[in-house]
Order: sequence, then C-alpha cells, then structure tokens
Amino acid sequence: MAGPGSRSACRVLQPEVYNRLSRCFSAITFESAVKSGIWSEQYYRRPHSESDQENRLLFITAVARKLAAEAMPVSDCNIVAIVEDDDAVRQSTAGLLRRTGREVQCFTSGAEFLASNLLADFGCVLLDLHMPGMDGLSVIRILKERGKAYPIVVLTGHGDIPTAVEAMHLGAVDFLEKPYPPTELIAVIDRACAAPVSTAGSPPINRQALERISSLTERQRAVLIGILNGQPNKIIAFELGLSIRTVEAYRAQLLLKLGVRGTAEAVRLAIAAGLAAA
Repeated sequence: MAGPGSRSACRVLQPEVYNRLSRCFSAITFESAVKSGIWSEQYYRRPHSESDQENRLLFITAVARKLAAEAMPVSDCNIVAIVEDDDAVRQSTAGLLRRTGREVQCFTSGAEFLASNLLADFGCVLLDLHMPGMDGLSVIRILKERGKAYPIVVLTGHGDIPTAVEAMHLGAVDFLEKPYPPTELIAVIDRACAAPVSTAGSPPINRQALERISSLTERQRAVLIGILNGQPNKIIAFELGLSIRTVEAYRAQLLLKLGVRGTAEAVRLAIAAGLAAA
C-alpha cells in the first residue's frame, strides 16, 4: 500500500498486522469506521473529501493502532501529556491525538503539570515554551532536578529557534513550530517516542548527522549557525559581509545538500550533530 500513511502505519505495526491492514484498507467504509470506535460518527458527518490525504493519513494511523493493539501490548507512546495554556491549541491537539488512538492528558500550565501525580509511563510530553508564570524551560529544569526523564517535544512560536535549541540542551528531544500540520505533529511524536531520554542534558552526537553537516561548505555552515542563533537573513548577511540574496542562496543550497525540507529539519540535524553545542 503506497501513499502518505504507509510509513507511519509501519512504525506501529508488526509485519503480519500491516499486511492485514493493507488488504482491508480499500474495503473500509463509513459504517465500519464508525463501528470500530476509532472516530466518532459526529466527526465523520463533517464534510471531507475522499481525496483528502491528511484525513486519510489520520484514519489509517488510527486503524493501524487499533489493529496493532490486537497483536502487541499497548505502547507507552500511546499516552501523551499536553502542557499548553492556549485553550484552542490544547483542545485541537488533544482531539487530533485521540482520533489517532492515543490517550491524552491535558494541563493548562507548567505548575499544574508539575503539581500533578506524574505518570511514569508518559510516552511523550508536548510542552509549550511560552506560558504565563512558569515557562517551558523552567518545567524542564525542574523535571531534571526531580530525576524525571520524559521524551519532551517543545512547542515554539515561528522563528523562535534559539529557545528551542536551549530546551534541547536541557534534555528536550525535539521541537515543533506553531502552527503545525497534523501529519508533522504525529511524525514528531513518533520520533520522540523512539528517542533515548536522559536527565543528563544534551543528547549524544549522532554520527550520521555529523557526516551530513560536515558536507557543508564554510559559508553554508556559517549561515546555518546564524539560523541556529535565530538571526534573520539581513543580520546573517551583515555579519558575514554578504548580500541578503547571497545568504538566501546559501540557505537554499544547505537545505538541498542536507536533504531536508525546511529550516526546522536543518536545525534538528545541526543539534544532533552537536553544531549548536553550548
């Protein structure tokens, strides 16, 4: 079965279960989907195009998790904590994750999260960095002091790369820029669940990431460091003595050479390679 949902489904399925899903997916109907209990009938009655690939991916992931549950124990990754003060973001994210078969616990602040009876089996924590009162960085520091190690994905505003980098130095395993598409959210959670976690701080250097970063020219590397520092193109251009257009060209070249689709992926790769080491 080809398509955007195939690799996502493979990550949660044993081969025989994946093959079963492949055979039955084409026969899945409105009625069988509602009876399965994966998504509510109310959700299905909203207008959706049959060609909507995003909804197709969400549905196939949910079906995959339901079938996988019949063949393997429930994974800790199915339990996600959302620490987010924005009601709309928190509720929409929780609804999305529940539709993919995950259990969700929501917290409106860092203080509420830390004051709760923290579960030992959270598969992932989605943590907003900018909340009133106690911010996300403070939450991570306190968790470290308590010896609590969760796969933490920090949620940042667009372009707030330096704070995300600092969070990853403290032990967060990934970051996600708002607003985030559903498919990217699911992919980031899957990566976080597979990543080793520790209270020791920055993750070890990834050799493959280091090799890819080493392929960059000196100028491309300098531009990437500017991106890690959260600098706009005009500041990078000023510091390197280049034109803005030249910096834009270097940005495009380094993304192509690293084999990534955007700035966020390049930043993740750079952090994994230790380029942003404090």
